[in-house]
Order: sequence, then C-alpha cells, then structure tokens
Amino acid sequence: MNDEALKKVENIIIEIESNSRVRRMVDNEERLKGYYEIGRLLVEAQGGASRVKYGDNLIKKWGREISPRIWEKL
Repeated sequence: MNDEALKKVENIIIEIESNSRVRRMVDNEERLKGYYEIGRLLVEAQGGASRVKYGDNLIKKWGREISPRIWEKL
C-alpha cells in the first residue's frame, strides 16, 4: 500500500511540475510576441527600418504617455 501511495504522490508532483513548466513557456512565448510587436510598431512609427532613430526619445515619450493608463488597468 505504501508503495502505491508513494507512486501516486510522485505522479502528482511530476504532473504539477510539468504543467508549471508548460505555463512558463507559454508566458514567455506571449511576452516575446508582444515585445516583437511593440518593436515593430516603434519602427513603423519612425518611418521604417531605414529611418529608425534611437535618439528621438519615442520610447520615453510613449512610455510616459502609456504607463499611467496601463497601471490604472492592472
């Protein structure tokens, strides 16, 4: 009986850990896609890849504008 219970506990732990890893991978994938899209929109807003200017403070400007609205919604 003890061996069966021990095996069940082991299987439960393996399932919990496996599911946790899958959720982390999905979360990372969503973040990567989101940051890629943000980067694409920043490039587009500056007129395309050949015209991107890192010194034009667009990220800071958008950050100041968006941050308060985001934190209100979270």
